Amino acid sequence: MATIDLLTVITLIYGLLFTAVGFIIYRRSQSKPKVFPRLIGIGAGLYLFVSLMTESMLERPITQIVDSLGTNIFLSLGFGIVGYISGRKLARRRK
Repeated sequence: MATIDLLTVITLIYGLLFTAVGFIIYRRSQSKPKVFPRLIGIGAGLYLFVSLMTESMLERPITQIVDSLGTNIFLSLGFGIVGYISGRKLARRRK
């Protein structure tokens, strides 16, 4: 199995797991529109962080992990903010 195949499988498993947890939280929540921004923002950030860290650990030397960690945290933060803003727009349309 090639490295890119392993990365694809790990990303797919995490995406499916997050989708299932998000769907359960969405269905059980009493204030559904308020959950959208947090759920989508945190999910997008975590999804990107796990994907990028998996790629960094598999493709780069171990000496560059600290550099990759800092870069991946800031990229994930940006994606989380974009996901949060998107979730707010979805919540407004839902009401």
